[in-house]
Parts: sequence; C-alpha cells; structure tokens
Amino acid sequence: QHPQEMAALDLLIQSLRSFGGDLANCPVWVFCPTAPRPNCRDFAAARVEVCPLDPPAAVLAYPFGGKVAACAAAEARAGREVNALIWMDPECLVIQPPRLFDLEPGVEAALRPVHRRNVGLAAGEPLDPFWQGICAAVSVADFPTTVTSFIDGQVLRTYFNSHAFSINPARGLLSRWYELFQHLITDPRFQAAACADAP
Repeated sequence: QHPQEMAALDLLIQSLRSFGGDLANCPVWVFCPTAPRPNCRDFAAARVEVCPLDPPAAVLAYPFGGKVAACAAAEARAGREVNALIWMDPECLVIQPPRLFDLEPGVEAALRPVHRRNVGLAAGEPLDPFWQGICAAVSVADFPTTVTSFIDGQVLRTYFNSHAFSINPARGLLSRWYELFQHLITDPRFQAAACADAP
C-alpha cells in the first residue's frame, strides 16, 4: 500500500460512518496483501475488518489485478446471505446515504457508466482487438447497448465504472470476473494484440 492510498481509505471510511445514513454502520472489509500501515490506526475504532489477500504474483503485478482479486474474495466472504455487496475504491467518498447500492429484490447489480471514454469505443466504432478479446472471453459477439460517459458525455458501447458498484454475491459475477481476468493476462496473443504498451 501507498501512504496516499491509505489516507484516502481512511477518509472513505470516515465519510461512510459520518454520512452513510441507514448504511453508515454496515460492515466494512479492507483487503490487503500485507498488514495496513500505521496511519490506519482507526480501523478497529471504525469497525473495519482487515482481510488478508494472497493472489498469485502475476495478478498483483498486473494493473488493477489486486482489485479484481479483492472483489472475488469479498464475494466469497459475503456468501449467499448477503443480497448487496458494495465495492468502493479508496478514492471514493460518501457524501449522502448510498441507497442506490442497496439492491431491491430482483435487482442483481447497480453500476454507472464510466467517467470518461478512456479505452471505451464510440457507439458506431467497430470492435478493436481489446474489446474483441473481452467479447470472446464473455462469449458474446458484441455489446448491443450503449452508455453515456458522465463527465465527457460520449455515447459509448456498454462500458461501466468499477470505482463503486453493487452486486448480488450469489450470482458469482466477481469470481467469474477474476477467472476471466487471470485467463486474459496470461493469454500471450491477447496481451500482444490488445495490451502492449504504446511505442
């Protein structure tokens, strides 16, 4: 962990406890490959449980790999008795009760569009090698719907934000994400075609 990330995490927890309304006292799990740094001294007082995380080195070495592993671990820990598992990146803040993440019966997930286009594709663009690989991994030919990125306002092929979302852990979506992630980061053809660094 980096000191800045741990400081952001501390602020996120404080914001949830202060402004979370009826969700302010929900359990909070923090997944760490190592013990938290001393500046997270208030974890116990804030009723936060630190959970060990031990993914393969190749996962931790890959961008966002630790996050995907942590999401899958949280899903496994939640079990079927939890109807809404909420993930929030440390850089998030809670400024009002996050009720839209508390899934209603029959709702399996709550997500929002990405902030900016980033690696997204405009609605009329053909699939590039990256998104071809993603579609093949999830066994679909294409993404038939669109979203509008909520900062730069671009109409994109379906592409969701993963900074904060809620899922029904009984569906196994996050363990599947982790499984496919590991497959794609170890696929040399996909890596060479879609994920090579720009020259």
